[in-house]
Parts: sequence; C-alpha cells; structure tokens
Amino acid sequence: MSKHLIVCGHGAGDPGAGGNGYQEDTFNRNIMRPLIQKWASQLKNNQIEFYDINRNMYVDTQSGGGAYNTKGYASVTELHLDAAGSSATGGHVIICSGLTPDAADLAIGALINKYVGLWGSSKPTGVFGRDNLLNLNVCAQIGVSYRLVEWGFISNATDVNNLLANKDAIAKGLVEAITGESLSGSATVAAKPTPENPVKACLDVVNLNSQALQIKGWLLNKQKDLKGTVPFLFFTDEEGREITRFKGKWTSRKDVEKVFANPSGDMVGVVFDGQTPTKLNTGGKYRIMLRASDDKGNVSYAENWFDSNFAQNPKVDTGNLDLFKLQDGKLRAAGWHLATNQKQGDHHFIFIMDRETNKEITRYDITANSFNKSDDVKKAFNNNQIAQASKCRFDALVDVKDILKNKNVYVMSRYCYDPVGNDGVSGQYSFKDTVIFI
Repeated sequence: MSKHLIVCGHGAGDPGAGGNGYQEDTFNRNIMRPLIQKWASQLKNNQIEFYDINRNMYVDTQSGGGAYNTKGYASVTELHLDAAGSSATGGHVIICSGLTPDAADLAIGALINKYVGLWGSSKPTGVFGRDNLLNLNVCAQIGVSYRLVEWGFISNATDVNNLLANKDAIAKGLVEAITGESLSGSATVAAKPTPENPVKACLDVVNLNSQALQIKGWLLNKQKDLKGTVPFLFFTDEEGREITRFKGKWTSRKDVEKVFANPSGDMVGVVFDGQTPTKLNTGGKYRIMLRASDDKGNVSYAENWFDSNFAQNPKVDTGNLDLFKLQDGKLRAAGWHLATNQKQGDHHFIFIMDRETNKEITRYDITANSFNKSDDVKKAFNNNQIAQASKCRFDALVDVKDILKNKNVYVMSRYCYDPVGNDGVSGQYSFKDTVIFI
C-alpha cells in the first residue's frame, strides 16, 4: 500500500496570507483537511497521512527535519493559497524545475482549472516549475515526488467563493488525483453565493404629467467611475419596449456618497427636468430604467430597472390668495399657485378680472416675485410627489392703475411660456372666493 503525505502550509504561529475573512494556515487545516480525510477513508490501495498540523514543515526543514524526513512516502503534496492584488486570480501546481509533470500534477492542475481557474503563467496545464522553494528542493534531492498546490488567491473574493462553494468536490478530486483511485459517492456542492450587484440606484422624486417632467434620484457603480458619462431615463411599456428616452445631468449627492463608497464620489445625483415627451401622454403605465451612457444613451456603463410601474400624476391646478390689499400706495398680492403642468422657465402673471363681466382689466408680470419656497404646500401635497409644490408661492407689490379704482374684481394666476402672458398656458387658477373692492 502506497503512502502519500499532505502538508498544510504555514502554521505554528505563521498564519500565511490573509484575505476575504480567511487565513491561509487555518483555511487548509480547518476547512480542507477534514474533507480530504473523509474521502481518503475510502481508499483501498493507498493511504493519505497529514503532516502534524501543529507544526510548520518549512521551519522544521530549516532545522534538518521536515522535508528531510519524508523518505518512504510515494508523494508529498503541500497546500497553500496565493495573495496579491484583488484582481490576481487562479491557482496552480508547483513542481521542481526541469522535471516532467506526472499524472497527479496534471490531474490537480485540471481540478483547479475546473473549479477556480488557472493562474496566467501556469496555463495551459496549471503546472509551473520553480527551483527556489526549500521543501521542493529538499524533496528533489532525496528523490521524493513533491508538489506545492496554490488553490487560488485568498486576496480574490471570487477565488475564495469558488473554493468554498466546491470544497467537497475539490477534496475528493485531490485524493483521486494523488492516489489514482476512483472514489464512489457524490461530492456536496454548495450553492454559489450571489455576487453583489455593484450598481445602486434610487428615484427620490418622480413628478410627471402631460406637460412637465421632473425626476430626481441617484445612480452609481461601486466598481466603476461614471465621470464623463451622461445620465438617461428610458421609458418603456410594461413589456419592456422603449417608448422614449430623456437626457439629464449629474449633481452632487454627498448623502449617498456617505453610504456607498464609489469611484464617482458625490457626483452620483441625477436630475431630469423639462417638457414631458408627447409619447408619454397615452394615459397608460410604463416602466423606468436609469442608465449612465454616452451622449445618445446607446452605451450602458451602469443601469438600473425600477420594479414599480409608473403613470402620470393626476393634474393639479389650484391655489390660495392669502393677501390682496393696498399697501404703501401699491397693490400687494401674496399666496400660492400649484400647477403640475408648470414647467421650468415659465413666466407668472396675475390678472385683475372684472367680477361682473369675467373680463380682464389688466395684468402684471410677477415672475421675479414668484416661485418662492413653499414647504407648507409641499407637505400638503404628499411631500415630494409633486415637484412644483416645493416652490409655488408668490408675494408681489404692483402699481395701482387708475382703471382699477372703484371696481369689484378677482385675481387670476397664470403660468405660461409667453413673456407677455398670452400663449403656452401651463397653469391657470382664479381666486374667485376672495371678494375685492379697489
């Protein structure tokens, strides 16, 4: 019966390499060794022994023991894990330079390739020659077949996850490769952990109606700098067919950066503001996808689909006239007017209307005194769901015109793109409940 020795590298105060929550010495002693022993118990014509796990074979060899005491074994297999930058990946089998890989060396190389992948310089067989390792050189001198197995990189999360997910199958394969025996029974394969999606996104404000669109949120990739990309919103039907796309801009979101460290830093906020694409005015529901892209939206550097089905917000066009009176020889008008169709860049006019005829007497452009902060209105209209609710207050002092004297009037508020107040009306509300005599 042939005897084979397996050595768990490092140990006895030397932990070896570390990474992803594991240490090299304990990974092989506590995780791999028990599984290897389980499969080795089935051997009929071979026997596997382990070097004392409380000792470090390299240190023992330096003192004249260790590898010098391996005569009588058919082979020695020393188990290790590599470490380098997080991108380094793959395992390999090290043998003495100048020697030809035997069947066991090649079988272990194939085993590593199947479950972890091969380190670049060891391809295509997974076997690599060296002449600067103490235990390797001593075994070569005394004529003992020796190999050092690097399972993969402990510094690479994918390598570690693959080893853990397939550790039982790897242990079985190692025993079969070393001894040449075929073992019965199926190895347990753990479910592979689902890798974390590096793309994170959220829509904080979705305000969309037949005229105006304002959507705010953030998008990041924890592994990629999105600097130089352009944010796009894609609107699709419920089957995923594109309806239209909308270009936005990046903004600072330091609050997001504090939670999700990412190469883009705080420049992960997105804002989409403008006129609603006419293709969305169908009354149906649609899905939204947020993408960091090129200038046309065709290339995806990061994207996120949102689960919810969206629809246009109900139209709102209302307000309140809090104050309308003569003050210091002028006419003061203060209140708020919320219109979901009002767009950025619109002008704001108030019209003084004849209550008896409902005809205009005069008008005032109060744009410079409008779009003031209105937290009370925002709170009343479901906080952020209507973007215009956050800035819809006005407070203006205007000259009293002679044609207004001795008139029974009411005030009408109008939003429009026309600088003189006639065309492109996006919101209009009459404060008829307020009785006014001038």
